[in-house]
Amino acid sequence: MNLDLNESDKMQKQNANSIERVKKDEKEYKLVGKLRNKTGLTLFSYNSITNELKPAKIVTNVAMGLHGLPVYKKQTQVEKDCIYFFALNRNNAENKIINKMML
Repeated sequence: MNLDLNESDKMQKQNANSIERVKKDEKEYKLVGKLRNKTGLTLFSYNSITNELKPAKIVTNVAMGLHGLPVYKKQTQVEKDCIYFFALNRNNAENKIINKMML
């Protein structure tokens, strides 16, 4: 009987430890920097794991201002493992990626 209780206590402790590990493994995003929109350029996102280059998704949020006028705020949808940068077109973006990898 005592062995069964000791084993169940060990199992509970292992379950608690595994829960703590999962919580520690969750990655929180923190603000690294802000980019201002540059006129005439497109914001690209490059996923370093899948080597995928595509234009970044920008969402426009609308809210009511103090004087009853709409206030527009643009936000970029941030994806995991992506690097964001401005480029003139896709060819220019590919060249920027190649030049950064050479360094």
